[in-house]
Parts: sequence; C-alpha cells; structure tokens
Amino acid sequence: MENQAQRIKALRKEKGFTQQKLADLCGVKRPAVSQWEADPRVKITGHNLSKLCRALEVSSSFILEGKEA
Repeated sequence: MENQAQRIKALRKEKGFTQQKLADLCGVKRPAVSQWEADPRVKITGHNLSKLCRALEVSSSFILEGKEA
C-alpha cells in the first residue's frame, strides 16, 4: 500500500467495514472517511487519528507512513 489513503481503504475493507461503519466508530460523518480514502494529502490529526487507529487496530505511524510501530 503506497499511501495513507490506500492504507485506510484497504484496512477498512479487511475489517469488513463500510465507510459509514468506520465513520460511526470514529465519530465523524461518512464524507470524511470518503475524503480520507480518496485524497492522500488529507491531514488526519489528533482525536480523529486516534479513533481511526483504534477502529482499524493499527498504529498512527502505520496509517501515516506505512511503518509498523
């Protein structure tokens, strides 16, 4: 997986989550998840990043850089 957007989408699909399910777990609206998956330039920070990592069961360094913690 080359970039953040691709990693998020692949992890979501591995978990069997829809964009809406992931949005619900992260406390955001579905368009936010769609944007995270579509645009690798989107900055996901703070609380949203923490919730995303928890939902996908990965580290922030994996989401942002593709590196295992």
